[in-house]
Amino acid sequence: MTNANDRITKENFFLQSLSVIERFLGLEPIVATQEIPEKLHHTLEREPDFVRIVTSEGGHRYILHLEFQSTNDPTMLKRMGEYHSLLLRRYDLPIQHHVLYFGASPPNMETTLEDDKIFTGFVLTNLQDFRAQDLIQANTPEEVVMAILGDFESVASEVIIDQILARLQQLTQELGTFNKYTTQLEVYSRLRKLEELTSEKVESMAVTIDFTKTTAYRRGEEKAKRDAEQNKIDSAKRMLADGELSIEQVARYADLTIQEVTEIKAGLGN
Repeated sequence: MTNANDRITKENFFLQSLSVIERFLGLEPIVATQEIPEKLHHTLEREPDFVRIVTSEGGHRYILHLEFQSTNDPTMLKRMGEYHSLLLRRYDLPIQHHVLYFGASPPNMETTLEDDKIFTGFVLTNLQDFRAQDLIQANTPEEVVMAILGDFESVASEVIIDQILARLQQLTQELGTFNKYTTQLEVYSRLRKLEELTSEKVESMAVTIDFTKTTAYRRGEEKAKRDAEQNKIDSAKRMLADGELSIEQVARYADLTIQEVTEIKAGLGN
């Protein structure tokens, strides 16, 4: 997916309307969400102790992973899970994980994940399985825009686009908001090779203007920047409160400078 498609999909799914999530993923109604920083680990904080691709006498080829522990590490099970994910992605081979413990006290580390924490696959949702007509009748513009990705059945593309635009006009009360969703519609239409037709339909409505020059848009953009900065600060505060990450790590994950995180941490101590 292109950066533009990815950005718009994230915006529609996670910032605007929970109904989009519920409709497409078949989830029960969501009553609350909590943001998780998107910049997760790309590399491990520590290298595995021993990793080799081995071949058994019977011809079985797999990865042998060993960790050597002298203490009971309460995060050991999750660490092994991280190793598993990265090794599987890189080598695509079966993996055997072993921990050799030589501490003085008896080992008490968890060795097995609970069933609902084990990754066994994912649910694949094809947007073309959803009727475009159903999405057009939705009550949120985020869902209506995604009708361009649904199943048109026997309805002509031109008719579907007209219906989408008409419904967006009904649901949006401000010109800038309407233009926002028509822009999203044009981006999504590329995935169905309908960008040219969609652009023509939008232009023919003779209502699209450059709303980026309006005072309302500039105010909204400034507020969005302030909100984004505050979200970074709030995220850093939560990570600092957990006490599990260094200042450098918090700065990296929250997209802040070390100096900013240091000042935030000082403020938490007041």
